[in-house]
Amino acid sequence: MSDKLEVEEKSQYFDEMFSGHQKPSICLDRSYLENSDNISNTKVTIDYENSEDHHEYSVRKFFTSGKSAKVVDEGHETVSCISGDITDLPLIPVAVLGSPGVGKTSLCHQFTTSSLINMKEGQEEVKMETELVVEVDGWKCRLNIVDFPGSFCHSLLSPDPTSSSSLDSYNMMVVLVVFAVDDRRSLERAGSLLALLRREGRLVDKVGVLVANKADLVRSRVVTEVEGQTLADRYEVGYLETSAGINYNVDQLLVKMVKEVQEAVDRKQGVVVKKMSVTERIKDLVGRRMSRETSQERERRRERE
Repeated sequence: MSDKLEVEEKSQYFDEMFSGHQKPSICLDRSYLENSDNISNTKVTIDYENSEDHHEYSVRKFFTSGKSAKVVDEGHETVSCISGDITDLPLIPVAVLGSPGVGKTSLCHQFTTSSLINMKEGQEEVKMETELVVEVDGWKCRLNIVDFPGSFCHSLLSPDPTSSSSLDSYNMMVVLVVFAVDDRRSLERAGSLLALLRREGRLVDKVGVLVANKADLVRSRVVTEVEGQTLADRYEVGYLETSAGINYNVDQLLVKMVKEVQEAVDRKQGVVVKKMSVTERIKDLVGRRMSRETSQERERRRERE
């Protein structure tokens, strides 16, 4: 009984020592228990902060290689952080606009498997927001993707001041205008949206991309790639063909958004980005792959145990 009271007194004394201050973390290095060929981190962190102050979030990681900037999906990484740390990452609001039935929502779902953070339902519209963390070539950011319904786009073109104010409230850095290659009217609507956005100055200092979705529907296609590219060139935005149904170029679109925003941020901050040599890229890619394989092997060992 006396031992129990002594432990409680020590615990209370420990709490009083750090009253009003962040409690420390103790890091135990047990690398000596691992095989010498294990190159991954083997440290275990014991944090004395309240558990509710800690969160986990998933990061989609990508690596681009070669002159063609081939996108390599490095999978998901789960990161533990103290509440508030994630808000230090750059936030990139993304608007997804287009006609009904062009596959905008499927495209947004394909971007990530993260949970839906906001959903507003009306009689004729559903607006969805999804937040995910993406890392491309070591640069990490948060994307807040807002999937505006087709009815909202119709109101925007009316024009409706309420819809314009709603769009402005998000302070978008990226605008995706989506059409379906099997629907010519959706291309015309996309052209009208781009014309409105440029006329009102909503494409200035923004990353704009015209997205031709449902590219897998070859037989029913009515809009050619040349037509789509011509429209994109007219309004000086990027162009990419995708298919949410077969996950074609979806990762490429995600990486394109992040890379172009990063370049814009670096230009504003006057950052000179040093390009990696081919040898450095190969070394970096091999190191990442070895780290990922080691992590996967550890997970398999844990499952067997």
